[in-house]
Amino acid sequence: MDWLSYVSLGLSVLGAASGCLGTVLGWRGYRRAGKMKTLDLRLELRKGDAEIRSVVLGLPELLDRAKQSREHILAASGRAQSGAMLFCRDELRKDGERQQRLAQALPAADPDYRGYSPEAIEEELVRRHVALGEAKGIASKYECWLADDNQARAQITANRARFF
Repeated sequence: MDWLSYVSLGLSVLGAASGCLGTVLGWRGYRRAGKMKTLDLRLELRKGDAEIRSVVLGLPELLDRAKQSREHILAASGRAQSGAMLFCRDELRKDGERQQRLAQALPAADPDYRGYSPEAIEEELVRRHVALGEAKGIASKYECWLADDNQARAQITANRARFF
């Protein structure tokens, strides 16, 4: 029965070695998964940066087009000096200030987020999401203005065609 104790000892050593190896490999996998998560968060943040930059930096041109369009429509309908014109100018001024505030808060053109912890990246993602929502809200408002102006323009054209 002496050989049975040697087999038992050998299998115990093999089990202990495989347990230690499993622990080391599990730890390495855990660290690698953490790095991949951080990489995914950084990529998401960089995509968010590009999207918000595109929307915020496109707002001045959209605001300018909406202003010109609304002024032309109000002038064509005889309301160039009306309260509607004052309201439009006030809204454009307020939203222009919001756009400038958003533009000043934009991140650097090509940021490197390697030193950020996953928690810091998460906070930045939330900030980008909030700012992007605000910028898209402004853009949506003036896209609606432009659509309304196009309908008004078509109506004015149709009315003039009836009289001439």
